[in-house]
Amino acid sequence: GYVYVLSNVGSFGEGVLKIGMTRRAEPDAYISELSRGSVPFPFDIHALVFSETAETLRDQLWEVFAAHKLNHASDDDQGFFNITLDQVASELAKHAAQAEVISTIEAQGYHETLAHMRRTEQAD
Repeated sequence: GYVYVLSNVGSFGEGVLKIGMTRRAEPDAYISELSRGSVPFPFDIHALVFSETAETLRDQLWEVFAAHKLNHASDDDQGFFNITLDQVASELAKHAAQAEVISTIEAQGYHETLAHMRRTEQAD
């Protein structure tokens, strides 16, 4: 499977990352589905790490970052955390040396929307 690290600045703000896993052969397709499902902007992918024990790796990351969980009121863990990409990269390096974390947060749809809103305000 694949462990993924995502952000969605337009939907959740800066500093919120989603850590999850999928067993799908094409994890990009799964992440695209997440983006279309219930958020107004697509997720940015910061890491896709193949692992024979992806569920275990995801659980290890969730355990390390448990204190930074976004929603402490629910036991239904969705893998959202108030953490930095540097924190994730550091922890991934301990468990998956081949992991590469992309630190650029594009948030293209979000930034295009902000630009459109500014143009609209200026036209009024």
